[in-house]
Amino acid sequence: MPGFFNRQIFNDRLKTSRFVGPEILQGEKDRHVDHWRVGVVGGSAVPGEFFRFPLALGDIYVDQRDPSRWWQVLQFGLQNLFDPELDEWFTMDTFDHRPGEVTLPDRCPPPTP
Repeated sequence: MPGFFNRQIFNDRLKTSRFVGPEILQGEKDRHVDHWRVGVVGGSAVPGEFFRFPLALGDIYVDQRDPSRWWQVLQFGLQNLFDPELDEWFTMDTFDHRPGEVTLPDRCPPPTP
């Protein structure tokens, strides 16, 4: 379904995120971030007596002073049941609100039997 997922759907999903708490991402420079979690569940959206199961979950780490700066994201979902290495991370080294260059990581080695 081309065009099924768009920015409005993405932003609406982010509105349902839950605040996990403040954290410090340690690296070359320690970053003080707020940790948020957003998920997609099948079944009832309300926890309790009705069956529900997680389809995907994302952990988002945003700058405490500027939440438009996303420093790190972890996403996982049903695909991890088949291969736990399929979780998807991105970590920002720098952040600027203008177009820039993107450096992709080296290609992953083929899976071992």
